[in-house]
Amino acid sequence: MFVIGVSDFLVNSAAFVYFTGNMFRVKYTDKTIPKEVPFRLNTQNVGSFLPELKRQFPGSPMELHLEARKEPKLHFHPEGLDVSILGRAEAFVVLPDSSLVPVFTLSVKRKQEKGGEKSKRRGEGGNREGEEEEEGGGGGGGRNRKREEEEKGERRRRKGRRKEGKEKRKEQEKRRRTEEEEDGKDGRRPPTQKGPDCDLTGQISLEAVRSGDSLAKVGGSLALKDLRLSQEWSRIGEIKLFSLEILLKLAGHVALAGLNRKLRAGKLLPNIYGARLVDPEVSMHEGYMLIKTDLQLPLPLQLPLPNPVLWAAGRADRVEEGGSKKREIPPSPA
Repeated sequence: MFVIGVSDFLVNSAAFVYFTGNMFRVKYTDKTIPKEVPFRLNTQNVGSFLPELKRQFPGSPMELHLEARKEPKLHFHPEGLDVSILGRAEAFVVLPDSSLVPVFTLSVKRKQEKGGEKSKRRGEGGNREGEEEEEGGGGGGGRNRKREEEEKGERRRRKGRRKEGKEKRKEQEKRRRTEEEEDGKDGRRPPTQKGPDCDLTGQISLEAVRSGDSLAKVGGSLALKDLRLSQEWSRIGEIKLFSLEILLKLAGHVALAGLNRKLRAGKLLPNIYGARLVDPEVSMHEGYMLIKTDLQLPLPLQLPLPNPVLWAAGRADRVEEGGSKKREIPPSPA
């Protein structure tokens, strides 16, 4: 029996190579969606969630470009494999002349990626600026009265905006704590645990094959765990992200159902000198995966290895200048 270990570092290095090679880019058109799916990729269907899109571009086909903003992060743990993805979705309308018009761009983010701390720091900075302005305004006795009234009005508006931002941040923090408590009640994650939430979770399987034409069969499964969107840019005004999240989650489950059928069928690993794995076992641990298996090899084993005896015999006889043969001891290979 031999044991193979696969660490987080190995799979994340592979993900980095694929990311730098632009392998995490996908383009979806209406032709890529199966015909049996009732939802079509056009402004008529997508406009059900975005009325302004249907009003500006009635009856037009669409394209959806998906790409990863950063390399995916993979992590092994006893329950399986977590995959965290930070992506971007860019939607286009296809005009009659086949040109593309960008209509909106969305970012796929983790649950904790909300920018609350940045907003808080900006708000604190705004408070300090307002205080400085108030202090400076007290000593401006020689200013024009109209100018002072305008500055006071501007300060009141800034205070109002800061108050609204503070209430919004409180609501976001309350929502985040509620979600963490629900995760803890469901047993998915303790409320005190911190760290990024994964987007996908998966399992890896390894099966032995009877035929000697393959080393083994590898398979697995994937499930969508979480999906959060944020609006980067929009030509059609503000987008209701909640409706789109529901739509994309449904689309993700449909896509993963087809992918899981292929994963359950498995993929045969290439044959290596007629060897095959016997009773392989895959176990997940914190930060790494272990593969324990026996190995069956056919005998006699035909390996293309150099033969040192034949190499020495070929160097043994050397013809001297006089035509006589002299047996020499060949030098040992370096």
